[in-house]
Amino acid sequence: MLRGDTGLTVLKLEGCDLYDGGVSAVCEALFRHPTVFRLDLGYNGLRALKPVARLLELSPSLLCLDLSGNSLAPSLLGWSPLAPLADALGSDLCRVQLLQLGNCDLGPRGAESLAEGLSKNTSVVNLVLDENDLNARAALALQKMLLVNRTLTSLDLRHNSLGDEGAKALAPALGAAGCSLGCLVLWGNCIGPVGAGYVAAALATNAADTGSGQSGGLEVLDVGNNAIGFAGADAFKAALGLNGKLHTLGLASCQLGAEGVIAISEALEGNPRLRRLDLRRNEVGLAGLMALCAAMRHNNRLHDLALDKPEQDSSAPGLVTAPRISELSPGLSETGEPDLLEPAESLPVLTDEESTMRNEFLTAIAATCAGNAKAAGGATAPKSLKRPELPTPVPKPTAAAAEVETAAEAEALAALVAAFSEPSAASLQTRTPSPPPAETPVAPATALLPPLPISTTADSVEATTAEVPVEATVEASVVATAAALAQWRSETELQAVESTAAFAASVSKAQSATLAQWRSETQSEAELQSAA
Repeated sequence: MLRGDTGLTVLKLEGCDLYDGGVSAVCEALFRHPTVFRLDLGYNGLRALKPVARLLELSPSLLCLDLSGNSLAPSLLGWSPLAPLADALGSDLCRVQLLQLGNCDLGPRGAESLAEGLSKNTSVVNLVLDENDLNARAALALQKMLLVNRTLTSLDLRHNSLGDEGAKALAPALGAAGCSLGCLVLWGNCIGPVGAGYVAAALATNAADTGSGQSGGLEVLDVGNNAIGFAGADAFKAALGLNGKLHTLGLASCQLGAEGVIAISEALEGNPRLRRLDLRRNEVGLAGLMALCAAMRHNNRLHDLALDKPEQDSSAPGLVTAPRISELSPGLSETGEPDLLEPAESLPVLTDEESTMRNEFLTAIAATCAGNAKAAGGATAPKSLKRPELPTPVPKPTAAAAEVETAAEAEALAALVAAFSEPSAASLQTRTPSPPPAETPVAPATALLPPLPISTTADSVEATTAEVPVEATVEASVVATAAALAQWRSETELQAVESTAAFAASVSKAQSATLAQWRSETQSEAELQSAA
């Protein structure tokens, strides 16, 4: 079915209990498929990745691959199931742009194997590695990869265990001028004030574009659900004063408190780039709201500021919650990811006067953000962070459309010949054709078309006009031209069919040889395993 359906573009097989045998059959069916660009094989008990690796090298259309939920933990002897996939990612034949490996039990060894392959990769743009128990050792491997990779723009590391040491390991790559990474998600990684200081120091080195041609620098950063506290907020305050790249910052559930929010507010006054800021679940308080309201009077760039609404008044003029991470980090699930935050905890109960003041602050902030967005024409992410456009299949012309096109071409050709060949009745009555000068022969009007059986010499012009009616001459010219055009078209189509057939035969022979080699290798491995 897969081989015969050439219109299939997305294949979702998540949670189908395919295991290694079923996945191998699916990959073999897709080796030559011309249109499938998205394949979801998550939660299928997959362990052997060699068929998937071969698919990455042979598929002419695959752009998005999801392997989430398959246990790919290294063996007790240290062998990583990711080794074949890493080799395929390092191949020049790989075209995959989105790779999802969430909840795959990769661990540090798996991250090292994957980073080795991605160091040579030139196609992957978005990489998702959430919930893989990655630590500082894995972060160091990713840092080395980021320093040499020039295509990866989005990296999702949420719900891992990087800690402060992991943040320290990643920081040199984040501050490197040649690093292509533009979006980094560190949600829920046990990062404290020290780790936040390392990340903030890296942000401080990403100044605005100066026209020198150097690229690099984070544009989207989410460090939510990490207890960075006031010290971390103060570090980000200093970084935002120097950074000219970052346009989206997530600080939800970071235990900032009112003091931390006040520090961030001070940074907003002088930052010319930041457009989205998430401060939910931080106990902002009236003091923090007042500081934000005062800072927004001097900020004309911030478009979205996410704050908590008071629980006792759901209709309060608060702000719409910040965009989901699927909107900030391109290439993730189009169905939408869970919100950045867990279910809301009960907020402190405010008096009527405090609630009124809070609502006034929220209204003023919302109005300022709306005015900034309207003045800028709406918040838009840079092109470097947008999802790659999906390939659009070229529709094949039907037989009826081909006949209509052929008839239209013949009609246009006849009109062209008539326009150049048919003289008007008035000109035939009042004008006698005069021969051209002997030294300058005149080329016929249809010189670019197939030759017509019409005499164009000076001696035969008067005889042709007198003996043969004009209508008959034109009709004969059109018939002859159409016949010549049909003969030329048939010869051209025959040559095209022959060349296409030869090319298809060569491609089929090469791919058959590759498949035969792969099958023999697989059979040999199976025999060795059986013997063992």
